[in-house]
Amino acid sequence: MMSPVYTNTIVMEQRYPLLSIATLLLSLPALAQRGVGPTNDLCDSAIFSQLDTTDLIIFTGDNTGATATGDFEQGSVPFSSGNAAVWHGFHLDVCADVTLALCGSSSAFVAHYWTFLTTSCPAGDAALVYATSIDTLLCGNDLPTLFFPALEPGDYYVPVLSNENLGVFGPYTLNVSALPCATGIGEYSTSAWSVRALPGFEQFELNYGGAGGVGHVIVLDAMGRMVLERGWTLQPGSVHLLPLAGFSPGIYRIQLIEKSGWSQRAIAVCD
Repeated sequence: MMSPVYTNTIVMEQRYPLLSIATLLLSLPALAQRGVGPTNDLCDSAIFSQLDTTDLIIFTGDNTGATATGDFEQGSVPFSSGNAAVWHGFHLDVCADVTLALCGSSSAFVAHYWTFLTTSCPAGDAALVYATSIDTLLCGNDLPTLFFPALEPGDYYVPVLSNENLGVFGPYTLNVSALPCATGIGEYSTSAWSVRALPGFEQFELNYGGAGGVGHVIVLDAMGRMVLERGWTLQPGSVHLLPLAGFSPGIYRIQLIEKSGWSQRAIAVCD
């Protein structure tokens, strides 16, 4: 068994507005050390940050020496897994589609990570909010990006998995971003990309005009449920097709996620 290495982690936060790329670096104060774990070892030691739509917050830390004390309710699914966690948190004032990416973290997080947020501390199964989909291409090195559509206003705890027997410990980076929940109807277009329905061909047509690179597309129905996802290599001026067959009439949100950020359009599917 690997001997634990205990550290006193100072949690850092960086906030990048996605539209202006302005940078604000905040050094959060270290909490009083309790037990042998990092300062954000217990869920009730998580420091919450305001997450506004169109913002990107970057949390960094080190989960070495994390304990399972006070993480989850006894008998819950994550409690039974035997994994420990360190904690961060964010607050939403409005409904938002949230993305959480481990880009920049240790390669140990490629195969081992939590797939949920929680709404209470310690968390039971009823408080777990699972990602609707996970992408391993956007970070460029197989690290995961998790998608949480239509989160209601409130506080959300973000656990970072720790298991020294599996080698899942060390420095990590959490990139958390948000977009407002869509309410529009019809086709939305910008210089970057647009989308339209092709009913006669039972397809969506996505016209891409951005810089290019790896992209991930998610289609959500009016209830925020994922109904389709695709991963593409995008080229400026390229056209991509998504199947429309089987979609009930209604409003759908199409989200395009790239390394530079993410955006969404809303479109109506009619009889």
